[in-house]
Amino acid sequence: MNQAGESGTQARFEFSGRAAEYFRIWIVNVFLTIITLGIYSAWAKVRRNRYLYGSTSLGGAAFDYLADPVAILKGRLIAVGFLALYSAAGHFAPPLQSLLALLFLPFLPWIVIRARKFTLRNTAYRNIRFDFNARKREAAAVYIGWPILIPLSMMLLYPFYVWRRAQFLTARSAYGMQTFEFRANPGAYYLAYLKFGALFLLVLASGSALFVLGLTQTDSGSRVAAVALALLATFFALLATFSYKDVCVANLTWSAIALNGMQTQCTLQTRRLYWIALSNLFAVLLSAGLLIPWATIRMARYRVSSLRLDGAQNLDALVGTQSESIGAAGEEIGEFLGIDIGL
Repeated sequence: MNQAGESGTQARFEFSGRAAEYFRIWIVNVFLTIITLGIYSAWAKVRRNRYLYGSTSLGGAAFDYLADPVAILKGRLIAVGFLALYSAAGHFAPPLQSLLALLFLPFLPWIVIRARKFTLRNTAYRNIRFDFNARKREAAAVYIGWPILIPLSMMLLYPFYVWRRAQFLTARSAYGMQTFEFRANPGAYYLAYLKFGALFLLVLASGSALFVLGLTQTDSGSRVAAVALALLATFFALLATFSYKDVCVANLTWSAIALNGMQTQCTLQTRRLYWIALSNLFAVLLSAGLLIPWATIRMARYRVSSLRLDGAQNLDALVGTQSESIGAAGEEIGEFLGIDIGL
């Protein structure tokens, strides 16, 4: 759906997935993954992502997920092998486990880059693949250097780290031959985390007061009920507080992504996201997991529908100039191993 806006044409992201369709994919994936002792999980991921990506569209064109499940399986086997070796070392030779952790650290930037490359190079829109190009030195600074500095700064650098990580992942990404821009500033992240911190302390103080008030009840039954109610209220209030933080960070990040005169805007709302997440949790628990597909589709529909693209009139021109780069990107897909670390 396109409409005129102040910055030109606006195009909304749309999600057409249905719970019944996704349930059939999900239940087959679960069954085959179990009977193959996890081997089918790579194919399950490809089937799942192809459906979810294919159900997400912009300007009438859907996204594509093009990954080879064999590459995913190879990456998972390597990861499982390393984890098995790490666990065995912890049981039989603890010093060796520490050595393995130290040996793994230099490989972290390479893993981050390869994982991001694998995800983006296997994502396409209008037959043009996305891409990611970054240096290991920069990835090491973001994923090793900053996490070391954060505790030393008493967590004061954490908002800056969140901004820097988002900038790294966005500004090194590309659509065809066009590189993305990241237009957020760290001050906005500091303000979001400042508000989150204030709410967090307020919830803790209120919860502590309710807890103490409950302990003052003379009747044992009333005391237990009051304390339980205080803990439950604090738990749900903390969930709402973290939902607020996640919404603020998501809106800041997704609203700062620009490409060739276009810019995405994200309008998630804390109340809506919190309700969907909480009701999804209860639905999944009460159904013993059978409503996982329904919950997945429900959350995906809300997140996707909260995105729009401003300046979408530039999209057709961009696609026309980039279409010749498809072949070169496709030839490189088989040259690297995708390690699935969920980035």
